[in-house]
Amino acid sequence: MDALEDVALNARPDVIAARDGVTAAQLTRKGFDRELYPQIQLNAAMGNQFAPTSAGEIVGYNPDGTPITVPRGTPGFWTLGAVSTFSLPIVDYGERHTERINDDAQLVSAQRTLDQARTQVQIDVRQTYRAAQTALAQLDLAQDESRLGLESARIAQLQYAHGLIALSDVIQAQQESVTAQSDLVAARVSYINAIVKLRVSLGTYTAQGAVADL
Repeated sequence: MDALEDVALNARPDVIAARDGVTAAQLTRKGFDRELYPQIQLNAAMGNQFAPTSAGEIVGYNPDGTPITVPRGTPGFWTLGAVSTFSLPIVDYGERHTERINDDAQLVSAQRTLDQARTQVQIDVRQTYRAAQTALAQLDLAQDESRLGLESARIAQLQYAHGLIALSDVIQAQQESVTAQSDLVAARVSYINAIVKLRVSLGTYTAQGAVADL
């Protein structure tokens, strides 16, 4: 039973959906806490301002006619920066307090939904498993009744052939045998239905897979 419940709790879509709801509610609640932390922005830059096509600016000429140049910019640069922002609501008319209460309530509601889904799955598995056990016991009983009914009908025919009983007794024994055969067919159908319901309650079978080998 414990193994079946573990399979159902890990495979049933209703439990998975409820578990995802709890995760989403937890993330929403943690998001409120993150709003209380300071925000930090970091930036950095480095590079080179040297122009390879124009190493300098011409500001004049020497007496011999050669140009006088002045270097443009600097060979390189680097910068670092950090900004920290801390916001504290002075007057928000209870907005943040209400938001936190709402987030806590959503988390509690999601957890209760998950607990309810888990409990319902456990109930389904236990009920279908016990129903399958009952159907199996009824099937065994129906098989015994069918076997005994056939044997009783055969004995009645032999007794009638030797003049020990009347024809009405033979017919009655045959009718009882036919009834036992019908009960056996019904017990087999009930057992198959119980197995299908058990498999469906586990959440690991499709509609086709639940009856594939039955």
